[in-house]
Amino acid sequence: QSRGWRLVYADDRALVYVKKDGVNARLAERSPFNVLTPNRLWPSALDGALAVPRLASRVLEELDRWASAAPDCAQALLWKSYALSRLKMDDEADRQLERARERPGLAWNPELQAVAAFVLESRGRVDEARRLYGRAQRSARRLGDAALAEAITERTWTPSSSGSMDKPRPS
Repeated sequence: QSRGWRLVYADDRALVYVKKDGVNARLAERSPFNVLTPNRLWPSALDGALAVPRLASRVLEELDRWASAAPDCAQALLWKSYALSRLKMDDEADRQLERARERPGLAWNPELQAVAAFVLESRGRVDEARRLYGRAQRSARRLGDAALAEAITERTWTPSSSGSMDKPRPS
C-alpha cells in the first residue's frame, strides 16, 4: 500500500514489488498493474473499477496481461471469471473458471480454493461454493493459517449486504 512501491508481477505464490524511483523506475513504469490490486483476497476489490465502463475494459486488459505473465496462475483466471460475471459475460466467465480449475495450485492452495468458492458463490452456485469454502477452511486450519480461516468464516457465516451466504451447514 506504500506509494513508493509498485506491483510488477503476481502469481499464485508471490507478489513482486519494486520501488518506483531509482534503478527500478523503468520497471515500475511498465507494470501491468494499474487498476488491479491482486494482493486482496476477494476479487470484489474489482467492483469499483468494474462499475465504471472505461475502467472495466482496463480491468479486463490487465487481467489478460496478468494471466499472460503468469500462465500457471489460477488467481488471475479466477479474478477474470469474477469480472466477466459482473459484466454479464456469463459464458466466458464459466470458461475462465474452468481454466482456473485446471491449474495445479487450486488442488492444494486453500487461498485459491477460497477465491474459487467466492467466484462460484457470485455465479449463484452456492452449494458448490459452500463445499469449496469448507475445504479451504479445513486446509487453512490444518496449515496453521488462522487469518485465512477467519476470513473464510467472516465471508461465509456473516450475512452482509454484499450477498454473502448464510451460515453454512456443518461439513
